[in-house]
Amino acid sequence: MEKLSMKAEDLVRKTLCDIREGRHPFCTHEERLFELLEKQVDLIDGIEDKKIKLELLARFLNTDAVLAECESDDFADLYADMAAYFVEEAETFEDKEYLSALVHDLALRHTGEDGRSAVFLMLENFLPEATSTALMEEILEAVQVHALDNYEYVIEAVCDMADSLQKGDVYERARLLQDPDRSNATLLDVANFYMTARDLKSTNRLLREIKSPQGEDLEDYLDLKIALLEAEGKKSEMVLLAEELYERFPKEMHLAKLCSIVETNRRQVLLDRYIKLQSGSSISLGFLQILVAFNEFVRLELYLEKMGEEQLTTLSADALTHLTQELEEKGQIELSNRIKEWIVEEPEDLREKF
Repeated sequence: MEKLSMKAEDLVRKTLCDIREGRHPFCTHEERLFELLEKQVDLIDGIEDKKIKLELLARFLNTDAVLAECESDDFADLYADMAAYFVEEAETFEDKEYLSALVHDLALRHTGEDGRSAVFLMLENFLPEATSTALMEEILEAVQVHALDNYEYVIEAVCDMADSLQKGDVYERARLLQDPDRSNATLLDVANFYMTARDLKSTNRLLREIKSPQGEDLEDYLDLKIALLEAEGKKSEMVLLAEELYERFPKEMHLAKLCSIVETNRRQVLLDRYIKLQSGSSISLGFLQILVAFNEFVRLELYLEKMGEEQLTTLSADALTHLTQELEEKGQIELSNRIKEWIVEEPEDLREKF
């Protein structure tokens, strides 16, 4: 029985190595390759030695370059399941240094595909913080010492790990290794990471370094600065900047934010102006959602009349159903029923009902 077990694991190792290197004959036959990968899963399932099982799961994830060539979504689902399988097994495995070595190898062999990414993003689930920190340092050192062809993907692995652990300093160093010129886009990305982690001091430091942002960078800069001012309790400055953001980039998401922080009179002026400027435009689900969110039911009726209720047929049935549910919860039964009359369900939605 022991010989059979060893034979099975050696077979899995060889098969996965051949797939990873692209030399297995099934690599050019998508359907047969999927069946082969499923067979490897069955063989791995049957291995009782947890250390060997984890090794083989990591080897399996190291074949995720096939995702670039395979069209079927089944492959992505399979790799997602195997990444979750690895994490589940790792959570109860005591040898954390061995786990660290496996993740180190997964990072250095990163192909840029998403098959293994969940392992990095869930690092905190199975490695102690000290071990994880040492691992990230080792990988960053390897990137700087060795001329790795896939260094950008390796750095992405470290960024995912830092995200898992909310390690802003590691994330910043990794991103700046990718972009030593410190472009506005990179500085904004790092600042946003710090903001998510509620590190306001570091967020401010990065935002101060940004010079003359334009276009999308300017939009992201203003949006992030507004979030920072809100966190710092600087409402008057926040409102002024939100007004500027919406004026420069008149998008519904910015309108919604502005409406949430200004006085009622100012909000109504903004909404009326939006409705006035909509002549000849298509009806907007986002604006409908804004009106319902702020209980602007009279303006909702005016907007429907101006745009033509028949335009509701062009909007998502699921989104409109959710909107009518919100209206009913707020006591607007008649308005909800008016919208329901124009909901057009997709064929697949109808099939689910019968």
